Amino acid sequence: MPRIDLNVPYAEKDLAKQLGALWDKEKRVWYVPDGVDPLLLRRWLPRTVAELEQALLKFINMVEFSYGRLTAELDDLRGRIATLEDRSISPFRQRLQKKPGRPRRIRRTTRQG
Repeated sequence: MPRIDLNVPYAEKDLAKQLGALWDKEKRVWYVPDGVDPLLLRRWLPRTVAELEQALLKFINMVEFSYGRLTAELDDLRGRIATLEDRSISPFRQRLQKKPGRPRRIRRTTRQG
C-alpha cells in the first residue's frame, strides 16, 4: 500500500499519534504507517482522498438502496407470478391433466406373431 501523508495541525498531533499516525522527520509530515487503518485517521486525510472516500460512500449507499428496491420488486414479481399460476393453468399443464371419458386407443407399432 502506498504511503498516505496526513494534514495534521500541531494542536492535534497528540491525538493523531494516539490513533497510530507516525511523524516523518525528514519530510516533516505525519503519515499512515502500514498496518494502521486509514479510516481511523480520516479527519486528517488529504482533500483528494477524503473526497474519494465520500464519493465511494455515496456510491455504496446508492447500490444498497438500489439493491433493496430491486429485491423488493423481485419479491413482488414472484408473488404476482405465483398468483397467476394459481389462477390459470398453462396449456401445457392442461394437456397433462387427465380428461374425463374414454382413454385414447394405443396403436401398436410392431406386429406380434
